[in-house]
Amino acid sequence: MDRSQRLLVSLLSAAIRGQKPEISINEEINWEAVFEEAIAHDVHALVFPAVKDLDATVQPEHELLLQWEKAALLAGVKQVQHIEDVRMVLETLDQAGIPVIALKGLVLRELYPQPELRTMVDADILVHEEDMEKAKGILSRLGYYEESRDSKHIHFEHKTKKIIELHKTLVLPESFDKPFISMDSLWRRAKPCSIAGIPTQTLSDEDHLLHLSLHMAEHIKAYGFGLRQLCDFALLIERRGNSTDWNLFDKRIELMGITRFVQIMFHVCDILLGIRLPKNGRNTQFDRDKSSLDLLINDIISGGVYGQRGSVRHVGNQILRYSKRDDAEKQPNKVALLFSYLFPPVKRLGTRYTYTKHYPFLYPIAWVHRLFFNILYANFKKVYSTVFTESSASISLFQERQKLLQWLGLE
Repeated sequence: MDRSQRLLVSLLSAAIRGQKPEISINEEINWEAVFEEAIAHDVHALVFPAVKDLDATVQPEHELLLQWEKAALLAGVKQVQHIEDVRMVLETLDQAGIPVIALKGLVLRELYPQPELRTMVDADILVHEEDMEKAKGILSRLGYYEESRDSKHIHFEHKTKKIIELHKTLVLPESFDKPFISMDSLWRRAKPCSIAGIPTQTLSDEDHLLHLSLHMAEHIKAYGFGLRQLCDFALLIERRGNSTDWNLFDKRIELMGITRFVQIMFHVCDILLGIRLPKNGRNTQFDRDKSSLDLLINDIISGGVYGQRGSVRHVGNQILRYSKRDDAEKQPNKVALLFSYLFPPVKRLGTRYTYTKHYPFLYPIAWVHRLFFNILYANFKKVYSTVFTESSASISLFQERQKLLQWLGLE
């Protein structure tokens, strides 16, 4: 981490606890760089109260402070409207007799000193599988339309409102070798909560922590994740740790094969955010592997909120996704890796190209479809030029992330 990134992490550590930051500053701060990092991780609103709490002698210049404040206020207003939109969805589902479990940000935001500053781009809602189509009809009547679906959820968009993701399960079955815990038992353990005044349910503490762990594991395998997810994980441990059955949680992460990953994430939260670890959370063996810890922390910081910051990283992640996994120490075949990016295996293309499952002869059409989709909706010129002009940097990132996944026990 550079100085700006270290300062952002220190400010975040104070902000998520509603504390005044205790920062000793003996050198000039590049506040523009700190603000840019905060934007990249979508924590600029979350961290603003801590920035505002700093002594005037070390605060950003007035113009930047005013820009930061406006951005934080705008983010807060958008979140208030988002929660109102979700309230309408939850109320309509409740009136239709459809049980709901609110997931992730809808519940986690309440752990923060100012919930509206914990930004969300979507709302995750779990329903019983047999209620999916009925719930889809309700969302359609509210103006939402299905954009895509997979074995985990349906992704709904709206012309003026934020995304709704309607889940029937918590993880993609293909993401892990081990089967996920019974959904029936998860529903039985659910506990009541209220979202914007609408009575609903959320996961038990153990299930919620398991869900966050699996969600982070899914993300880091695919693209990566940033500081916002790390803050969620840290706060859930701190605020719900005393009521969590850690023995039960340990059994579940062992069942899912992510014990090593979770122990390392405990460790990283301790290093960066100074959380109070559970009794089973400290594993000093990872202190001896500083290079791998640094690689992980750099991956979290450099990747931004969704791990896709910059075209080099985007291409490197796509190569990792589409290529055959091999020993990260081996010298990669550059041509083969670039070919895997341009013409990936169709089975790994994603939900947009599921028509090839039923009509395999359409594989070439799927590649053309993907190309035109990227031209129309992606930063085509920048991303595709990276494939040819900065391929070495993308392949180096691919190798680093492959090593990282192996060290985390996720390969």
